[in-house]
Amino acid sequence: MNKFININKYISRTPTFNKIVKAIRPHIKGVDHIALRTFNPMNIYQICKKHGYHKQPNIYHFPLYNSTATYYLNPKENKIDSVPRIFVSSYNEPLYDHNYSHQLDFEIIDFYRKSDKKFTYNTYKDIYDKNQYLAWTLCFRDEINHIALEVDNINIVNKKVKEMGMKLNADNGEIKVSQDGLLMQSSTKSDEILYQFSDDKYNIPYGFVEFVERGYDENNVKREGFEENNALYIFNSTKK
Repeated sequence: MNKFININKYISRTPTFNKIVKAIRPHIKGVDHIALRTFNPMNIYQICKKHGYHKQPNIYHFPLYNSTATYYLNPKENKIDSVPRIFVSSYNEPLYDHNYSHQLDFEIIDFYRKSDKKFTYNTYKDIYDKNQYLAWTLCFRDEINHIALEVDNINIVNKKVKEMGMKLNADNGEIKVSQDGLLMQSSTKSDEILYQFSDDKYNIPYGFVEFVERGYDENNVKREGFEENNALYIFNSTKK
């Protein structure tokens, strides 16, 4: 896994991850998924396909951030050290972003998403104020946004995390629950890193940790997949 997705980079820049793993280890069932944000989903698709991941038919839509997402399933999910799911969200064409209305804005976004050139902190703030998802993706495209741990009791885990002095994402409640009640998710607020802009370095949100509890239906089948409403609020973990 780490040969094509840099897990070590995420862990080194998200110090809360190891602290949380140590504190809640008895409640961790494994890694539920890792999530990336990108401008080039086809490139991620080719990499996942090469490593044996199967693209799922589910398409999740997030018009608030002008993004869509899908996920890839590893048929060898019971293998030690494997990551069962890779959740990939991508920013759509700027023209479809309702957060912007001026041609100059579209051109600026289009320029920076197609280049590796640094922009100023003020440009970052302007973009962040309108679409924080886009601002994150411009800075860290194709990197891990978060790692999600599957846990046996999300209420206990949340309690332990808060006892450690860490903040949970409370948008739409600390626990986001799917309509069928079988998928429960929560997350920390992002750790910040010192990021080099074209004019100076500033602290901005980077990675966070998610917790997932998956229930079983009346046929004892484990809940698979994701849910748009849950994922939308989890996205907000990268908001200050």
